[in-house]
Amino acid sequence: MSEDIDVARWPSAELQAVLTPQDHGANTIPRVSPLPVRGSAELTIAIPTLNDFDGTWFTIASLRLHHAHLMGSTQILILDNHPFGEEAVALRDLASWIPNVYYVPVATLRSTAVCGMAFRFAAAEVVMVLDSHVLLPAGAPDAVLAHFRDHPGTRDLVQGPVLDPGGGEVAATHCAEVWSGGAYSWWELDARGVDPAEGPFPVPMQGLGAFACRSAAWPGLHPRLRGYSCNEWYVHEKFRRRGGNTLCLPGFRWHHRFPRPAGVPYDITWQDRIRNYLLCWRELGLETRTMTEHFSEIVGPDFVRRVVEETEEELAFPYGDIDGVLFARHRDSPDEREAREAAEERKIPFRVIESADEPDPEASRIMTYRRCLQFAYLHRWDRPVIVEPGSRPARALASRHTGETWGHPGKLLCEVPPDEDHHGSCTIGYTPHGVTELLRHLPTDPGEVLAWRTRTGSFHAWLTRIAGERSEHHPTTEVV
Repeated sequence: MSEDIDVARWPSAELQAVLTPQDHGANTIPRVSPLPVRGSAELTIAIPTLNDFDGTWFTIASLRLHHAHLMGSTQILILDNHPFGEEAVALRDLASWIPNVYYVPVATLRSTAVCGMAFRFAAAEVVMVLDSHVLLPAGAPDAVLAHFRDHPGTRDLVQGPVLDPGGGEVAATHCAEVWSGGAYSWWELDARGVDPAEGPFPVPMQGLGAFACRSAAWPGLHPRLRGYSCNEWYVHEKFRRRGGNTLCLPGFRWHHRFPRPAGVPYDITWQDRIRNYLLCWRELGLETRTMTEHFSEIVGPDFVRRVVEETEEELAFPYGDIDGVLFARHRDSPDEREAREAAEERKIPFRVIESADEPDPEASRIMTYRRCLQFAYLHRWDRPVIVEPGSRPARALASRHTGETWGHPGKLLCEVPPDEDHHGSCTIGYTPHGVTELLRHLPTDPGEVLAWRTRTGSFHAWLTRIAGERSEHHPTTEVV
């Protein structure tokens, strides 16, 4: 997708509605902070967190104490991946107390892949992502900023040495490409990374507790990842395939809190781990035999075989390349059951987008559709299907069997034409650039709807026109 949409210009209420769906009790979730516009910071530091207020507090406190000279031009993002939890209000309060700290609740996915959200909300070109329990020694962020100033436009992924438990010595500069203990990584030390004054050098990968890149260089993560995502090497290889280097910058040292005496505050399951590796390896076109043999030694071949079969079924053509189905709920027809069943039967992720509360039905429909597009943009769903109520989603998805390619910006899969009783409805599958194209063309505020309709005509006519050649209408007939 194009990166030319500044999310900070969206109203906070829109962001809240997209990131915290009401069917999860969104009214109890702290509000998203008003965000600074793109270009207003020199550095964005994003801290994804899940039930780790203490770690987040100390990471931010350390940044402000030890890197105070940078804080005036630094945006700090708290990406709260459990905004329904007991610590959410305290995290939101933390953002309200400290200058340049911003709270973003993300309730729409539960995964370490939430780190990818940083690049949608970043106000700076250079983005650093830190685990919520990582501290940076003096000079570390300065070294990162200097690297990107010296290499404008670079596509590099920049990381640095992780320090030992005492914080005084370098423990590892990178990870080797080795399967060990259910992970494709093994800590190693290169002597070139011991002196923080030395220049960067290439490494195969490093743990993603601390990393930095230009916002535009971020390659995105597989949209179906869940749980503990196992992103090491996968992310690094995506950078390399896009012309970037994966570097160890010796000055970018980081200190990671590994002990968790109270336990890890989220589930790490073998099923999620194996499935995520399969998703990532398949995306990169890699063989998976070595991986499955490794996991078979740990959890047994029968378990691994079952996960492989389920994952292959999920990713099989013609539905495996659909990132998800978004149901645009309308006030007068809120039932999403048919769409949910159609998606779940085909192993496609499904989300309900709540109706925008506007007095004019047409304005409500347009703004709800815009919310669907916003969800797809934020979550990097390059190929979403957006379903409006009554537009026969099961028949629409079944039409994918024809093998037709979706045009630009998308493919009209099903249409219920308007008549005297309703305004019509559509199911449309979008291509990678279709989402951003429609976001640029739709009104951004309900007050703009009347003028927009004067220019374009009815929303239904416009939507079916831009999605492809409009079919012949009969007032009571669905067009598939």
